[in-house]
Amino acid sequence: MSHNIYMTTNNSDITMRDSIIMRGASYGVQFRSGGFVEDNVFIDNNAAFYTAIGDGAGQFSLVTDNLVTSGGAKESVISAALTLGIGKSQYDTLLDNIVVHLADPNNPDEFATKVGTANGWAAGKPGGYYDDTIVYNWTAQNFLGNTRALERNADQNVDGLDTDLADQTTIQNFTADLLGQSTATIDDLGQYLRTQIEDDQLDPVTADEIIAYFQETFGIAADVRFSEETLRFVPDDLGDGVRWDNRINWTTEDLPGTVAGDSVDLAGNWVVFATTTATVQDLDFGSGGQLAVTSGRLDVEGETSVGANGGEIDVSGAGQIWMNNYSDEDALDIDVDGGRFANTGVFDGLLDLHVTDGQALLGVDDAVMELGQDSALTVVGDGAKVGFDGEAGGVSVLRMESGSELRMVAGEDGFSTIEEFRSGAHENDDPNVLSALDIGEGALLIDVAGIAGGAARDDILIDTDEIVGLFDDIEFIGLGSDQDATLVVDYDTDTVTLSLGTAGEGTGVLDVATVGDMLNAADSEEIWAVLTKGQGTYEEFDASTPDATPGAQEDFADAMM
Repeated sequence: MSHNIYMTTNNSDITMRDSIIMRGASYGVQFRSGGFVEDNVFIDNNAAFYTAIGDGAGQFSLVTDNLVTSGGAKESVISAALTLGIGKSQYDTLLDNIVVHLADPNNPDEFATKVGTANGWAAGKPGGYYDDTIVYNWTAQNFLGNTRALERNADQNVDGLDTDLADQTTIQNFTADLLGQSTATIDDLGQYLRTQIEDDQLDPVTADEIIAYFQETFGIAADVRFSEETLRFVPDDLGDGVRWDNRINWTTEDLPGTVAGDSVDLAGNWVVFATTTATVQDLDFGSGGQLAVTSGRLDVEGETSVGANGGEIDVSGAGQIWMNNYSDEDALDIDVDGGRFANTGVFDGLLDLHVTDGQALLGVDDAVMELGQDSALTVVGDGAKVGFDGEAGGVSVLRMESGSELRMVAGEDGFSTIEEFRSGAHENDDPNVLSALDIGEGALLIDVAGIAGGAARDDILIDTDEIVGLFDDIEFIGLGSDQDATLVVDYDTDTVTLSLGTAGEGTGVLDVATVGDMLNAADSEEIWAVLTKGQGTYEEFDASTPDATPGAQEDFADAMM
């Protein structure tokens, strides 16, 4: 006496795909708020599904590549519909859907039990933005309705159909082939699907497999691509025009990563990556392209590039993007306000990385992030995790060059420390990585407005395995005239610490101090090798006995300057 799934009007951004929805006593699914309904199978529900417009002005629904078969006729006191296929709103696009066989055409007795209601196969508002739904054999023999509904029950979009083949393309025959028995029922299929979930089968029957069985007969089977390609994003007005996971927005009409080695050209478009996972080789934003990563995970194994007007990545929610190499001279802006950004290779292009929440992995394992001329890393507040993680014991480096800037902006509770942290992306309980900061001749901006004016406090801004170099310029924002501050770069503990004095007891003085010798980077041969890579040729030395290799530390110092 109920719907299988009911989504009320005040939801938004609903996506349902790859699901099998069976034998609802009323609706299989009520999409009262509309949604993206893709690649689902609806079997023997009193009504398959309904898309409405939600609250307010209404939401657009894209309904594509779904199968509706067998109209349920389960009678109950509150039954809202019998043998209804699809209910739709006037805002919908219905693309490549199949509504077929209200009853098994090979079982005449079943038709006698299927009572149709006035809703026909497609209830709700007529028209819609686009509708090419294939309807075949959805006419109830025992019909309770009006002339308009009878018209909706008529076959449509079946010109040239092999009806003999269509009459054998049934969910019952699919199940018979699946179970290896001459006869089978929808109940047999339901029991089998339950069993495969309970037994955790390695090759379960999927919605896609059932849909493909029907699409082959009705002439809309998708072309299968076997070769890697560069997929170009071209917004299609039949759908949203922005979603990465909507295959009609791509030139190949399938998704990036369908074939290993696929690359992507966003062509300057604004794209939303969500509700999917993908691995691609290269990612080209084009000029002014934007990518909002709100859920799912995108891995870019090759190069990322942008056009003359740059590119932008916004990471939020539960979205993840893992990127390998970026070396473009045009600007890439990355805003991390949730989710996870991870650098797995070499970042040495023009970059503006702004972190307020979530995780920003500047380096994973042996990755290097180089902030060059005009590049900046901004860390705002204390809610983010920023730094390094790994599982392979590599050396990960944040390197600053002349003209680059590190900006640390305090929130109410202080700063987010740049440090090693367990991201949860790896199985190990603790980060298995060596981390290093090469300050080079970069600049540091510290904004303490969020915590100034209070009691004395100490905040660790940076905590890595090694720190070398010294900031070329340090700028302070937000320090009151009655509060002092001290910035300490400690080469023994490899930390950068900010100490604020008590408000009212100072004169607004900023002091910068160093502790130890920055040449203690030689304490780690692995870090030494990474920090000096590409800086010239130096004789090897044992860091524990530097006197045995005269001049080695001087050479190291020259390399760091």
